[in-house]
Amino acid sequence: MREVEYRSSGVPLEEYELTRGDHRRQKQSKEISEWARRQVEEDYAKCRADPERAERRRQAFENVAKLMQSFKKADHEIMRWRVRLYCGHIIETEAHYTYPDPLSAGSYGRRCSECGKDRQTIVGFEPSSWVRIPRFDHTPSERLRFVLSGGQPHRASESADTPGHSLEEQLAEISQEVTLRGEAAERRRQDEIEAARQKRIRWEAAMEEARIRYAEAYCIRHLEAQEAAWRHATGLTEYVSAVRVRVEAMPPGQARTDAEAWISWAATTVERLDPLSSPPRLPDVPEPRADDLRPFLGHWSPYGPTS
Repeated sequence: MREVEYRSSGVPLEEYELTRGDHRRQKQSKEISEWARRQVEEDYAKCRADPERAERRRQAFENVAKLMQSFKKADHEIMRWRVRLYCGHIIETEAHYTYPDPLSAGSYGRRCSECGKDRQTIVGFEPSSWVRIPRFDHTPSERLRFVLSGGQPHRASESADTPGHSLEEQLAEISQEVTLRGEAAERRRQDEIEAARQKRIRWEAAMEEARIRYAEAYCIRHLEAQEAAWRHATGLTEYVSAVRVRVEAMPPGQARTDAEAWISWAATTVERLDPLSSPPRLPDVPEPRADDLRPFLGHWSPYGPTS
């Protein structure tokens, strides 16, 4: 058996004054209970109007019943807790020994066995005792416990035989809890799928905008390069013209011949360097790489909406 560090919150047996947090949690508990009650009523109404839904519910009920009937006692330990409820009464509750406190076991609120009030939140707790349930009962207790883990709790996560309220009588509530958790999980899954779809749409729009801005930036750089080339070619043209004037004043001879050959080469070179020697046109924008788009994406990654 692994070691567990059990936690306490207040001293249930001592005098206690309810806090604003306690009042808030109790209010939330009642709101959740009322919401669950409306969900049950709406579901029953839907079942009455939809035979197929009613049949699915019946099948779910039967599956839970079969599961309950197949339970066998296992070699495990139970931790007992002394808890103070919102109503002020102090009762005992149980949870598997691996839970460090009753809240972790899903026992946020309970029905008070003293005053009969339902959905009373736990405002204080302390470990009371733990008991190891033997592998085999010398005297069968006929008590069963059902623990539902996972999903979003709507009512109770744990049900058990209690005096005057057998586990079989709670099967409808258990079935409803299973259905509500399943429906909530499905809604959450659908919400996550829709959120991922919307995120991808935004990412694709950002990628398209980034490609447009990349192409525009590329064209601007090309324009600036052409302007610089034109200024360079203009300066060279002025220089070649000045050389031509000087050479024309030279006397005939080998030096003038060599200079005129240089002028011919220079004029041809300058014409080739001058961007205005051919009609202007838009440049061919290359396909951007991921890193080319990164400066235009803001917080997005070029590798995907989740990268």
